[in-house]
Order: sequence, then structure tokens, then C-alpha cells
Amino acid sequence: GLTFFYAVTYFFWYYSVTTEQYSSAIFQTLLLVWFAFEWEDDPTDRRLLAMSFISGTMLANMLTTLFILPPVLYLIFTRRPDIFRRPKLIFKTVAAGIFPVLSYLFVYIRGAQHPEWRGAGAWASTAEWFWQFVSTRQGRDELAPGLSLHNLITPEYPSLIWGELTWLVLLGGLAGWLLLGKRKAIFFYGTLVIYLFFTTAYRFGNWFQVILPLYPLIVLGFGATLAAAIRRWRTVAQWVVAALLVALIGWRAVRSVDELRAHRHNTAADTALDAGWAVLADAPPDADISPAFEEWLALEYLTVIWRADPPIVLKKPGTPAEYITRSAAIAHPALIDPAAYPQAVGGTLIRLSSAPLTELPPDVTPANLDFGGEMTLRGFRVTRGGSLVTLFWSAQKGMATDYTISVRLWYNGTLLANEQRTFIQDHQPVWNIYPTGRWRLGEIVPDAYTFDLPPAVSPDALQIVVYHPVGDGFENIGVQMLPLKN
Repeated sequence: GLTFFYAVTYFFWYYSVTTEQYSSAIFQTLLLVWFAFEWEDDPTDRRLLAMSFISGTMLANMLTTLFILPPVLYLIFTRRPDIFRRPKLIFKTVAAGIFPVLSYLFVYIRGAQHPEWRGAGAWASTAEWFWQFVSTRQGRDELAPGLSLHNLITPEYPSLIWGELTWLVLLGGLAGWLLLGKRKAIFFYGTLVIYLFFTTAYRFGNWFQVILPLYPLIVLGFGATLAAAIRRWRTVAQWVVAALLVALIGWRAVRSVDELRAHRHNTAADTALDAGWAVLADAPPDADISPAFEEWLALEYLTVIWRADPPIVLKKPGTPAEYITRSAAIAHPALIDPAAYPQAVGGTLIRLSSAPLTELPPDVTPANLDFGGEMTLRGFRVTRGGSLVTLFWSAQKGMATDYTISVRLWYNGTLLANEQRTFIQDHQPVWNIYPTGRWRLGEIVPDAYTFDLPPAVSPDALQIVVYHPVGDGFENIGVQMLPLKN
């Protein structure tokens, strides 16, 4: 019951389902406490080495977790002062503590082998990057603002402590430590003093990373208080304790969900995979694709973890491929071979074909619309409920002007619009990478336009406008209407 109560507190719930390392820090802290109490009952060398190894994983993970180490050393050295006369054992414990930190050697080696994995930033050497990596600038920036002597009590600190645990659990936990015996009481209260000193100094920064492991220690003390009540009043106390735990769990869970602070499922910010889904929606099977970095991250997850369809050959950002994304074309313009024939594929992909398209695909509606004697609309395709429009163009002659194409959605004889916007999209062909001045005679140029349509809304006609800037204004070389069939 106490475990369930702690699990639905805001801090633990939130940080155990997001990409933070705090839940692992809590696990390491509790594991160390468990081994320390086991060692109290049976002080073997093997348990001592296990505690040292766990401390090493804490050192490799998050330094603030080691605040509990002085109280642990108190338990060890007051029980077994003879350890100082055993240099071989001391050497083994130091080695066990250092061993987990060797994991950073792997990080250094892989960072040297793959500089593109280091993240955003510029470093003169691998050593400079590695030092910034292990020194965690983000952590320092979050902690530093707390160094102040004013506003000792804020709406967050320490108010959130009893707001999270309730006064009943907090005071019951502090009292319960006394019931565990003198040595364990000194251990717990010593840990509390160290934690409170740090969190008070950094109460305007990232103080909660230290409070997170303290909460379960308080809950353990509360458990000792409940156990003492049951021993004294037996059956009646058992029912009271059971009802109390159910009430605490229910109250805390409902409050956490209602405040929308701990519930992280399907939130509006869960958009990291959208870029990958957009690419897969356009991709033909087995296409080799060069995406932008954010798209690459999403596609790595979708293709490796989810095995999403269609299967593709995913290239690293900046690597040449037959298909690139719109974002990759902006980030890596050198990928666009001047000899290629760019073709828009859906709303995201661009095919850098080595040969021109000379015939309309079978699912394209043919057309023959002239625009100023310069270019001809050969056909069009409207899919995804009107949200994706693909036009198929050809040049009537070599063009000296780079024209812009505007696609406008119409419904019931007027421009489609809602309260926020009209549905118009303008750009040069193939997402601005294949201007009309580069078109070659005889080729068909697929050119795509996308619209974020509201639900249950679709156009019944397209207006196509081809124009170019003239002085302070614009000159249209052609305006055509295309009625759409259902």
C-alpha cells in the first residue's frame, strides 16, 4: 500500500514516465539502503562490496544521490571499525566503486568515433566535448539560481513536500524512524539533514532531484509507525490502516491526474514522431531516404522499434539518396544534384530522379490548361480528403522567369476559409528547389501542395494562379479553375 501511495505522488509518477533519470536514482538509493540494513544484520564482506558497487552506479548516474553515503559510512564504520586494518578489503571496495564509472570510457570512445552523435554544439576536441558532457551544464544552470538567503519558504519549497505526502505521512514518517532503533534513526535523520541543507541552498533550482529519494525514506518511516499501531491494537488497527492507505492512494492518484502534472499519456506535446510518420506516408517501399536530423530521429524509432511500414532504407542526414525530405533539402542543399530531375512525392518527400518523367501516372486526372504560353498543367491529383494536391506541369519553352504557383481551395463558389485562415499555399515548384527557369522540355514535373484541413471539410474546386513579382507588385500569367469530382 505504501508503495502504491509513493508511486502516484506527482514527482515519482511524472519523472518515472518521462525521459529523466530520477527514477533510477530512487532505485539506486533504496537498493543501497536495503543492502545497508541487510549488512547491519549480517556484516559480510560480500554485502560491503555490493554497497560499494551500488555507490559507483550512483556516482556514474547522478552525484546528488551520494548525499546518503555519509550516513551509510556511519553504519559501516561504527559497526566494523576493524575495516581500516584490512587494506585488501579497502582496495576491493574502492575498485568496486570505481568500476561502474568506467562506462564513461565507452561514451568517450563512441563520441570520438562518431562526432555526429555528440549533439548540438562545437568542440575543438573530443576531450573538450567529453568534459562538457560529464560536467552537465544543464544541471549546473538549474542548480545555481538557488544560492540565496531570502525567501526561505516558497510556494514550491518546502511546501510541496507536505503537499505531496500529506502532514500525516510526513510526521508519521519522521516519528517512525525513531521506532527502527537508535542506529537506523541516526542514519535516517542524518540523511534528512544533508538533504534539507542542499535543497534549502538550491530551493530556486533543481532541488526536487534530492527530495525524490527522500520521499520513500519518509514513507518507510510511516510504515514503521503503522506497523507499531498494528502490533498494539491488532485487528482494529489492521482495518484502520487498510482504509487509511486506500484513502491516501485514491486521494493522491486523483489529485495527480486532475492537475495533469503526472499524467503524460497522449499529451499535446507528444509530436516527436510526427515528422517520421509524415515521411512514411509518402515513401514507396524500399526507398532510400535522406532526412533532416529531427526526421531521422523519428524514423530511427519508427523503423527500428516499431518496424513501421513501409520498409525504407534510412540514410543518415546529409547523405546522398534518391529521396530527400523538404527539410533535408533546406538543411543540405548540396544533396540536390543539378543534373537530377526533382519530383514532389506527397507532402514531404522529393525524388531526385536520374531520368525525367515523360508520362502521367495512371491515377492522375488529365488536364490541358495553358498558363501564359509558358507552361501547361498536364494533370492533377487530389488525395487525403483534399489536404494534398499534386499538379503535373510541363514547359512549353525554355523559361527565363522563375514563376511562383498558388493553389487555392474553393467550396461552393467561394474561397474555402474558416475563422483562422484561408486555404492558400504558394511556392515555387517542388518545394522551391526546382524553379521553372530550370525545367527541361519534354519532362513532366510533379509539384505538391499541402493543407491542414479541419475535419469533414473538403474542397470542390481548385484555383491555380501562376505569377511572378514585378516592381512592388505581382503579375499573373494565368489563372485557371479546376472543378473536382467526389
